[in-house]
Amino acid sequence: MQAISLKANKTYQLEVSFLDESKSPAENITQEVKEEADEHLVVITSMPAALFIYTATDKDSRNLPIGLVGSLKTNAANTGTLRLQLRHQPPVGGVAMKDGTANLGSDDVNVAFNLTVTP
Repeated sequence: MQAISLKANKTYQLEVSFLDESKSPAENITQEVKEEADEHLVVITSMPAALFIYTATDKDSRNLPIGLVGSLKTNAANTGTLRLQLRHQPPVGGVAMKDGTANLGSDDVNVAFNLTVTP
């Protein structure tokens, strides 16, 4: 598992990109996620939950978060994990499924990183 180290009580600007490494050479699929923004949501969470707060700043056509760009505000020094999910939330029966929450759809990507928040 990859490791990330951040300073406590700081705000970081975060931009996420996705590579499909099942292809050779690896294919950047970030543009595809942007083009299908109404059907995708990038979810960034921590365990324990108090490690940081992530706020997506990019929006889709319905003004719901996409999550490819945002700010991450760390809290007190601690260790844990940062989980990044790309949730696929396509319409069901012609009705939009995406509602801005991670509860719907399925994971296209789900990875975790060891996270250390240092003083």
